[in-house]
Amino acid sequence: MRVLISTIVLIAALTAACGGGGSGGAAGGEPPSAAAPTQASPASQMISSVAKAISKPGMVFHAQADNGVELWIDTEKELARRQSGTEGTSSFGISIGQGLAFTAYDPETNGVKTQQLQLPPELERAEHVSVVWFEPLNLMLRAKEPKLLDDRVIAGRSVATIEVANPTGGQIFPEGSVQIARIEVDRETLLVAAYETQIVVPDGVDKEQFGDRLNPVRVTYQLAEIVPRESLPTSLFSPDEARKGIISVRQKLEDVKKLGLEPYWLGESHETSQGKLTLGNATDISINGEKGRVSIHYTLTGGQGRLDDAVVVTLQPRGAEFEQPALGWLAGKKPEQRTDLPGPGIGAVLLTSLLKPGSAPCPVQTCAPSDVPLYRRLVTTMGSTAVEIVAMAGVDPANGKDANPFNTPEAISGLASSLVLAQ
Repeated sequence: MRVLISTIVLIAALTAACGGGGSGGAAGGEPPSAAAPTQASPASQMISSVAKAISKPGMVFHAQADNGVELWIDTEKELARRQSGTEGTSSFGISIGQGLAFTAYDPETNGVKTQQLQLPPELERAEHVSVVWFEPLNLMLRAKEPKLLDDRVIAGRSVATIEVANPTGGQIFPEGSVQIARIEVDRETLLVAAYETQIVVPDGVDKEQFGDRLNPVRVTYQLAEIVPRESLPTSLFSPDEARKGIISVRQKLEDVKKLGLEPYWLGESHETSQGKLTLGNATDISINGEKGRVSIHYTLTGGQGRLDDAVVVTLQPRGAEFEQPALGWLAGKKPEQRTDLPGPGIGAVLLTSLLKPGSAPCPVQTCAPSDVPLYRRLVTTMGSTAVEIVAMAGVDPANGKDANPFNTPEAISGLASSLVLAQ
């Protein structure tokens, strides 16, 4: 999250001289005078000016960046709105800030969720917490020793550059890593024109493991302005606006097509004599753009209760090999029995796990014996897309019976015959 902070954070505290007395005191026994206030550095003064420039009564700061992010901040009312992507597509995201609360899309529920911002200590004293939504100002306010570099002329305008360094190690990057940022400020308007960030890891760290994450990232503001609050829609900062980020199943299917895959599936629900398979919402369609892979997760509902991921349909480009189902307790290649099938599609193959529930750790004190295969998977090619259907066993440890009726050769073959191309 980004944001606007009080200039209190930016001005150095007053210091007092040490008291003295006796022979060490001032001549004539006069008490030492108080030290003069410490002057804020030129860089801190510039940061304070940038914060003030976007904090005007009755006005709202509005910015559009070339990375697709659009931002509105009303510091007087402590409101913020950040959005990116194209509305009506799964790329669209929107967050609404109200003080320390922010409402945003929740991928786990495909709904919206309101949470509290957790500000780092250096931002907790902010007079206007809404400014933390503005990334370059956030970076400047968190820096302990900002530097003001020489002015430059860019596109005919005088630009001041502030350089800051903030620790960023401990999660993605190792301890000791630093994010270096250079923020360019228009001298006339005191609005940020652009900023560039780069992660620097300690010497001796293998940089190749981070790929392009260590490359500089530059963001330019195509628009930065202060507009009257009354000129904006009254609903602009409403938490209900975050619901526009909810993704529909149709939007996800369009993303599948953009990968060049044909979206074969069982529909949003599929009912057979074995039971009913349903998609909970769009989050049950998982897209891995880097690997060109899509997984559609179906939940079994019916008389035997609910079984999540009872059936998973995975799509990949024609000719791609499918990975075996992951079993957390067993690494490496798993033994399977192969059976060639007449169809559907081209080169249909049924692969049945030779592992039984007894191969896995028992989740209770005693597990009933069972001959149920841990999974079956059917692989075929339909058009330009390779399709895999996986039915994982749902064995009850008390009686050894499988709660997944699709983990049979007949049922999984029936599912393959029921695949349709989503329109």
